[in-house]
Amino acid sequence: MFHYECPWPSAQAEVSAVAAYKTPRDKLQCVFRCATTIMNLLSMACERGVPAADDFVPVLVYVLIKVLVTLTDLFVLY
Repeated sequence: MFHYECPWPSAQAEVSAVAAYKTPRDKLQCVFRCATTIMNLLSMACERGVPAADDFVPVLVYVLIKVLVTLTDLFVLY
């Protein structure tokens, strides 16, 4: 799929804003927007139509790890 590209910064930006929200509902909506962004990106790259969970979960884990590393660095610097 995306071997030479990195289309995930938009999804990373969505989920990195989770610290700005206070209520659990707002935090869940933030994660939902991230998941929707990932699904939209995967559906553009998928030849067979709708991407499956086997396509979605690894990308979600990758995006969350990248964001958590960045957020952890910010907390350590603080």
